[in-house]
Amino acid sequence: MSDDAARDQLFRKPVVYALPDMDSVTVTRDREFVVSGGRVLTMDVYYPPAPSATLRPAIFIPSAYPDLGFEARLGLRFKDIGWASSCARLAAASGVIAITATNVEPAVDAAATLDHVRQHAAALGIDASRLGLWACSGHGPLALWLLMENAATPLRCAVLSYAYTLDPDGQFGIAATGRQFGFVVPVSGKSVADLPEATAIFLARAGQDEFAHLNDAMDHMTQAGLKENRSITLVNNRDGRHAFDILEDTDISREVVKSILAFIAFHLDANRR
Repeated sequence: MSDDAARDQLFRKPVVYALPDMDSVTVTRDREFVVSGGRVLTMDVYYPPAPSATLRPAIFIPSAYPDLGFEARLGLRFKDIGWASSCARLAAASGVIAITATNVEPAVDAAATLDHVRQHAAALGIDASRLGLWACSGHGPLALWLLMENAATPLRCAVLSYAYTLDPDGQFGIAATGRQFGFVVPVSGKSVADLPEATAIFLARAGQDEFAHLNDAMDHMTQAGLKENRSITLVNNRDGRHAFDILEDTDISREVVKSILAFIAFHLDANRR
């Protein structure tokens, strides 16, 4: 198999955990909305199988890569890759509306997507007071920036799976890594103190992550967060590699994803009727 074919297959793979109702999730695809400058973006909205008479919580899965470059390299937009679409289906099957979206400028457009969701929450069937984020890998710094940008009305929770996080002193080289791989790092110089205290954070750590300093930064953030008595949940997959939730079909991979879904459901109060 060629490198291009192997890469394409990797990005089409779903996560290794599944729920019975995933195939019954309803997806509204490419819902258009307008952002600053009159640019039109689209979002996919994943709805739980069972109808609800009340507004539901929602999780946003942001992309830190510009779609133009991402699609040129991989042949599909981030919102359409296996990881993003399967995580969205899992969240919806757990009772939480999930949102993925296109972008041109990742930070600006991710913030605009969240603003649109807040402003049109009722029309989307969403309870704007119960919002969260789910990000992985290079999307972590963008997710943390979104938490900071929404500090006035804090998001309930955020999940960071084997993700780059904070690098307040530049010692972990995350900004340089972002330039190398093409993801935005809008949190350069920011620390745990800049995160809203009300937001609960779940960190899924891959003990054998092969990307330099990724775990060093996550460990630093964990220690700093605990020192400030922040709400941090850490699960360490000691033998897991980067992207273990799609690359390693093991009991521990499935258990980590299951724990993430339980965390999201708890903090977004997904069982409220």
